[in-house]
Amino acid sequence: MNKTQEALCEIIYRIASIKNISSFGSTISYGLTNYVARFSLMSDEYFVSKQAKNHILKSWSINPLTRSIKSKKNGFTYEHVIPSSFVTKEILKNPSKDNIEEVLIATDFVAIITQSENNGINLISKMPEGWKIGDDPWIRYKDSNITILKEKIRMSGVAKR
Repeated sequence: MNKTQEALCEIIYRIASIKNISSFGSTISYGLTNYVARFSLMSDEYFVSKQAKNHILKSWSINPLTRSIKSKKNGFTYEHVIPSSFVTKEILKNPSKDNIEEVLIATDFVAIITQSENNGINLISKMPEGWKIGDDPWIRYKDSNITILKEKIRMSGVAKR
């Protein structure tokens, strides 16, 4: 966890600690989920699909890759391997500082994929029924026949959501 992620973890803890937070509905939960998403987006390194790496190498340097160049126009996106909404629900089950940090670290996976992979696959915005933290985080990608490389790409710049 880097310094920015430490600060985001603290913000997430403070929001999740609000008494009866669920009574505020999406007004608060949307903001919390946004911070959860930013936590992973601020990782120092992202995973990358084989197809996305080949696409990116045609036009950009990947040592490091700047977060802000993600766009439909540029042909790739950053995808939360474990959807932020799932992570937020796990955090709210036990909003203790230790649990929040544990959940955030265990779900800190971002994958760079092409727009065609993002559009033409089975990456629904939720984990499979019965999936829990500790199970294979890549199951949605395997089910969609997306090859994620073991190597990671170093990232720089501000998070773009």
